[in-house]
Amino acid sequence: MYIETIDGFDIHFEALPEDLQLQDTFDDTVTDIDQLAWDIDSGKYEYFCAKVSANKSGVELGTDYLGACLYDSIEQFYTEYHDDYFIDMVSSAIDEAKATIELINH
Repeated sequence: MYIETIDGFDIHFEALPEDLQLQDTFDDTVTDIDQLAWDIDSGKYEYFCAKVSANKSGVELGTDYLGACLYDSIEQFYTEYHDDYFIDMVSSAIDEAKATIELINH
């Protein structure tokens, strides 16, 4: 999904299926993993791996991934937290895209 254009790169976001098991993701402070799993299965929460990519002319040049994302909705990741994880991922994807272009040009 296209989000915006930054520094000439089209930023895209994708929520991928998460392979990490819940019990391997959370520390001992989360005591009811079974309830959490039920809440995810019932649609109360979204559990996913976030992918952000920086593209130019339809070509993916840089990416960043963050696994074990748990939010009320997928959209919450790139809207409410726009100044947190998401923006860090955008910066990383753009940095990688710029490095890719530099490699191509040399």
